[in-house]
Amino acid sequence: MVDPKNLWVGDELRVKSSGRIGTFEGVAGNGKVRVKSGPKIYLVASTNLELYTPLEDPVTDLGIEDIDLEHKKNNSTEKVGDAIDLHIEKLSPELSNALPERIIDLQISSFDIYIEAAIKAKKHIVTIIHGKGTGVLKSIVHQRLKTEEKVFSFRELNDGGATEVVFYF
Repeated sequence: MVDPKNLWVGDELRVKSSGRIGTFEGVAGNGKVRVKSGPKIYLVASTNLELYTPLEDPVTDLGIEDIDLEHKKNNSTEKVGDAIDLHIEKLSPELSNALPERIIDLQISSFDIYIEAAIKAKKHIVTIIHGKGTGVLKSIVHQRLKTEEKVFSFRELNDGGATEVVFYF
């Protein structure tokens, strides 16, 4: 809970119930806090708010260690799998209740690391399991695949819950 009397216009807040991030815009006549998120202003009870501090470096703040991909390339005992499951329950179960922003940062970092490792291992076909959901992660995955020069093609599998990627070398 935040005390609206201690807030300044522009302070960043998080709505506990939805995870929505916005800025403090003042207090409405009914005592609710005005929170601007995107183009909309929401009226939220102060008990449902907390101060939001953005992560300075989401990758290290989530505890994701740097992976030495050159070492992995030269170490023949470590192999890149044919698929990666980006569901948070598979990547890091302890973060399943984390903020959506933290989860998506971990998923994107894991995807980037996996694609780089797959290219270095000269995998010809891999599968990215991103789930159906709202399509946010799938959109980001597809956007990044379009810019990767080693990607020959990609297509959706499992009614849109996964993407098969074909590389050329």
